[in-house]
Amino acid sequence: MVKEKLNFLKEVYPREEFLTLPLDAAKLYLVLLIAAEWPEKEGNISFKTIKKALGHPFLVNRLGKAVSALSDRGLIQFDQPFTRMSANHFHHDLQLYYKIKELPLATK
Repeated sequence: MVKEKLNFLKEVYPREEFLTLPLDAAKLYLVLLIAAEWPEKEGNISFKTIKKALGHPFLVNRLGKAVSALSDRGLIQFDQPFTRMSANHFHHDLQLYYKIKELPLATK
């Protein structure tokens, strides 16, 4: 499973979709890749786990921006996006359900 994830990352890394990501989004992508079940490339992760992996100053507004960047570039499909949630309506054990997307073959 680890080998498959590394091979997948080797395919994604040189792509413009990944290279142009904001830093928070790139870090989140790596965390989601590690947490995903393979070969389905699906997973769920709590905000609490994301904060542990990325640091406690990683707040919900930063998570929303990272989620949007990954989704907009077609790297990850989120089943329950919560980019519109405000800090007032945020539950710390919120689960993020996602699927890592296959990128189309790069054209030369």
